[in-house]
Amino acid sequence: MAATSKGHLRVVDLAAMLCSQAFVPCDSIHEVAMANRLVAERRSFVKPVRMSPADDMLPDFILRDTNPETHIEVYGMNCVASYEARKREKQALRAARRIPAAEWNIEREPLENVVLPPSRIASPT
Repeated sequence: MAATSKGHLRVVDLAAMLCSQAFVPCDSIHEVAMANRLVAERRSFVKPVRMSPADDMLPDFILRDTNPETHIEVYGMNCVASYEARKREKQALRAARRIPAAEWNIEREPLENVVLPPSRIASPT
């Protein structure tokens, strides 16, 4: 921020980030919808961030209240060859590592039809 000659504040630099209602950073409006659903259902989850160039798989979200933890993928760039190839690569890695996943293809089904595994943590009453 910088002040004008009359003392008013003026925005010099600004950064914006797409976030859910609970301020979970998201990469797309569809991820926002999924994050909002996870919060509304009181699920324990994280939004992973790349910590190292060696990270070979970065799901959109990880459910932490399942055993084992469950990856959540939101597929929105269908029909883009590089995206489809990376999707298949991540699916193969998850299968080889026996990591369960819930996948939402935004073009095939509404979010409310996506079946998430039940939480292993008792919900507060």
